[in-house]
Amino acid sequence: MSSKSSQKDSWTRTKPTKEGFFFILLSLIIGFAALNTGNNLLYIIFGITLSLVALSGVISMINISSIDINLDSHSDIFALTPGYLWISVKNKKKYVSSYSITINIQENSYYLDKVGSEKTEKLRVKSFFKERGLNKLPEISISTRYPFGFFKKWVSTNFEKKDIVVFPRLVQVNSNEDFLENSIGENNSKRNGGGDELKSFREYNEGDNIKDIHWKVSAKMNKLISKEYFSETRKNIKIDFRPGAEDKAELEKYISKKASTYLDLIKNGYDVEFVTQGKTLVTTKGNIRDKKVLNYLALYGMEKDVAA
Repeated sequence: MSSKSSQKDSWTRTKPTKEGFFFILLSLIIGFAALNTGNNLLYIIFGITLSLVALSGVISMINISSIDINLDSHSDIFALTPGYLWISVKNKKKYVSSYSITINIQENSYYLDKVGSEKTEKLRVKSFFKERGLNKLPEISISTRYPFGFFKKWVSTNFEKKDIVVFPRLVQVNSNEDFLENSIGENNSKRNGGGDELKSFREYNEGDNIKDIHWKVSAKMNKLISKEYFSETRKNIKIDFRPGAEDKAELEKYISKKASTYLDLIKNGYDVEFVTQGKTLVTTKGNIRDKKVLNYLALYGMEKDVAA
């Protein structure tokens, strides 16, 4: 997935913390006492407390400014399954580091004690999506209580017009079930061919690959001896995707079952031919990174279809 940059709100929200509320209340009490008594020391203390409140607000604002959030990449995300997103936090300030930064996403919080000037920190954050298909990327908020903890300042970010493809929910499957339907089968691995398993030796014939000559055996027998291999095993199977007129719940179960079977077969080394109406998608064995079939199933029935 390509990097996606967030868009910040135009203003920063501020809320006094519990500690900040009591500190401001204490400052007001000191100020009221200073007015009633005319005590210069109380005026000085009142001025110091107000200065600390103002300083806290200014430093906190600088601390949270010029921070960008990017979604660099993510692992495969499946519906109704806990997953992970990779978030990068970049401090664009040239000379000033940011401290005590909290990243909030989908009711989870992640703490960074420091993001150096012009540095980037990466976080792996938990994610959870309820439905397959195109889902809006979750809103992320950046907050801080630095330096004194009197105020919490935060700014919300969002990925406008950015979506993430969520694959169908995975379920437990048995690859021998009838819904696999038309198995193309396995070719016999005991035929002569170009596999990796050595079968026997035989006398070299014209047209044989010179790379198959076993030179040590040839030297002992005083004639050219060629290696003979078992043919490479090819495991092929076809998944026929023909959803009927099921209701939404039944359709989702059907799609989940097909997606789970497809992944199970790929992980077990099958070449999978995924056949749909007017389209055939082929995945060679072990190519787990090929997402054509999963994208098709994720977007099936949605307004947007994935490109073949």
